[in-house]
Amino acid sequence: MLYVALTRAREKVIVEWPSHLAGKEKSYYWSLLVGSAGMALENGGMRVNGKTFPCVVNPAETDLAPSVAASEGEPIAQLSTIGRRAIEYHPLPSELTPETVTPSLLHGEPGSVSLEGNLQEETYGSPLETVLEVVGADRGLLLHKCFEVLGGRSGGVDLLERATGVTIDKKGWSRLDGAVADFERWLAGRFQPLRVVREVPLLGLDVRGSVVSGVLDLLVETAEGYWILDHKSDITDDRAARFESYLPQLRCYADLIRKAFPGKPVLGVAIHWISYGKVNLLPGEGSA
Repeated sequence: MLYVALTRAREKVIVEWPSHLAGKEKSYYWSLLVGSAGMALENGGMRVNGKTFPCVVNPAETDLAPSVAASEGEPIAQLSTIGRRAIEYHPLPSELTPETVTPSLLHGEPGSVSLEGNLQEETYGSPLETVLEVVGADRGLLLHKCFEVLGGRSGGVDLLERATGVTIDKKGWSRLDGAVADFERWLAGRFQPLRVVREVPLLGLDVRGSVVSGVLDLLVETAEGYWILDHKSDITDDRAARFESYLPQLRCYADLIRKAFPGKPVLGVAIHWISYGKVNLLPGEGSA
């Protein structure tokens, strides 16, 4: 039941009158109110339980705003009769603060930063040319899973095959296993890590107050601080430009790690290009 209380004589009640719902089998709040109170519109007034009260009736406008036009030859659609309806057509604000942020979806614009002279590239093994039949996103997921499952382990090919559900010939699995072993040797020699943590779940707030949630592929802790590494399976001739596009993602990870472990600095960020047996490192990025 709906109650409306007026506390001062000058107060007014504005009631929406969705007459298109009349006669529908389904019950609405409007139909319950009209039925229980015997409400009806009359010329210059509204009748409620047999008594007429003066009121102003303004028919709703259903025409689209001039700025909204349909394609030539197509009928102009009417505004929806349910849900939220636009009061005024206006471009959406471009600087809204998002409620949540996913680091892997952050990308930089080409040319937005200059990495010349700072970006280093190191080779740890030969290009990964396996006989994988999967392509695209499935190929990327499989290669990521290889370095997740086999990293820091030996003789885990059987485990990898069960984890991925992918069938590859023995030569293909051996090549993947060898690529991971090469990378692990480079990792140990390059950083002399105290600890290597894989698939690190991260949750925190950025400077705007948005909730940031993601998973970091590789966190390397050394005596001096932390390095952040992300596996990428991209095929590209310009890895420096592609690194630039991924830099916002890496910076987001660095900011979360710095806040979670304030006792040590973030020494730098890196991308491991799985398909090329190479790693691009950017020292100093992410430090306070």
